[in-house]
Amino acid sequence: MVTPASSFPDPGLFPPPTIAVARHPAVMLSPRQLKNWVGELPLANPTRAANEVLQQLRLLVRDPDPGKHFGTLLDLFAAPLEALLETVEERLQTNPDNAIPLDQLEYQLIECLAELAAGYIRIANDHILQGKRPTVEMLYRAMSAMQRGLHIKRLHYHQRTMTCWSNQLRIFLHAENQGVSTQAVKPPVRRDNEPTTIRELFFSSLMVCLTDPNHRRPAEIIEWTQWAAANANLLELSLLPQGAAAIPLDISGAMPPLSGARQAKPGPDTRYLDTTRFMQAAKNDTPGLHRALTELVKGRRQSEQRKSTRQPRQQPYRLVFGMREMYQRLNALTRGLEPSEQQYATEAVQVNQSRDGAAFVLHGQPAAPLSVGEPVLAEAGTQNARGAPVGFTAIVQRFLNIDGQGFEIGVEKMRGRLIPVMIQNTTAERNQLDPHALLQQDTETGRYLLLAARGWFRADDHINVEGPSARYRLRLVRMASEMLHTTRIEVEISEG
Repeated sequence: MVTPASSFPDPGLFPPPTIAVARHPAVMLSPRQLKNWVGELPLANPTRAANEVLQQLRLLVRDPDPGKHFGTLLDLFAAPLEALLETVEERLQTNPDNAIPLDQLEYQLIECLAELAAGYIRIANDHILQGKRPTVEMLYRAMSAMQRGLHIKRLHYHQRTMTCWSNQLRIFLHAENQGVSTQAVKPPVRRDNEPTTIRELFFSSLMVCLTDPNHRRPAEIIEWTQWAAANANLLELSLLPQGAAAIPLDISGAMPPLSGARQAKPGPDTRYLDTTRFMQAAKNDTPGLHRALTELVKGRRQSEQRKSTRQPRQQPYRLVFGMREMYQRLNALTRGLEPSEQQYATEAVQVNQSRDGAAFVLHGQPAAPLSVGEPVLAEAGTQNARGAPVGFTAIVQRFLNIDGQGFEIGVEKMRGRLIPVMIQNTTAERNQLDPHALLQQDTETGRYLLLAARGWFRADDHINVEGPSARYRLRLVRMASEMLHTTRIEVEISEG
């Protein structure tokens, strides 16, 4: 049987890691010595263990001549890294929805995984220079290490670097070019919940990238990552688009995957991902993933321009998160009361704005939990010429974790009139719900939305709310959208 020639180009050598000019005296190049050292790692103290693993991995991967046992030495790090990864995954499950910075263990583990991948890439380069083919296990281990580190970073809203994407793409192209991308890899080279082939491993991570993770809650990313890994075999790649749900993939490495999906044009560097079967399965199993990918596919048929152009800014702002805190501030402004000290306000800088939205860089971590879809009150640090406060209310739509500089958030402004209200109806089972709420009126359509704590909604129920100057009796019509801490309820104002 003749194997057909690959339609993918040979990507050549991988970008090599930086090599030390001299050997460090603490590096371990004997498999027996390293195995004994691994067995004595203090895994009961994960942060200390991760630090020791990172130091030894760096010495090994950067050594001028790690010797013929290099691959065996790298394999010995699999067990302690697996144990540390399980610890990190358990921690991530306890706070799956809020935006929080990387802790020390997570940061060290990401660095460990990056070094491990660099080690396997170094061996792959040596094989290529010797005229040999890198083994499928070697390529899989390198890509898997990158994927695991990337997954942790995604859950903390760090952007995928072009270096990481370029290396993953090169591994995929190598495997495709050599005809081994569909060769099954067995444990312990891969984890039980990982895809069985390099192609499926690459596709599973790619699909999560295409959902624009910085606009999603971490719990969604965890769910979608697991589902994509189990269903990556439903995806196919072709030279020409197949079906209405085809998504372009730029294989030149010049564009990140999401940018390529939005902007790539037909040409030798473009392939098309047929997502028809994948999308059909997602529609039943994970509607959120199906909706996110549908938005991407439909977006290619529309203008890529924003609704309104973002203008750069550099202006100090105070941001108020949390329904109770927003109510207190808006109530004071509505009643014309003297502003009190806002201990709960977060200092920020507005870096751009448009008619519909804005972006802010936050200094420090706010006291209130941060999550995509939650409301925020933005108030300028300086007042206008008449001394009146300047600002707006908005919904958080995007997070970006900036290394060492806090979070950047993108928000969509809330339109219309906003009234701070207190919910008066309290029963025994609703006694624990926060009564602070916001009543939004769309001045163009007359539609009302109530932003309140989750748990208040019951279809066709009536509740009484009190604002600064009036009381309202509201009929709860339907759930407009549900967020992590609050919900938006379509309501009607009842007479009497």
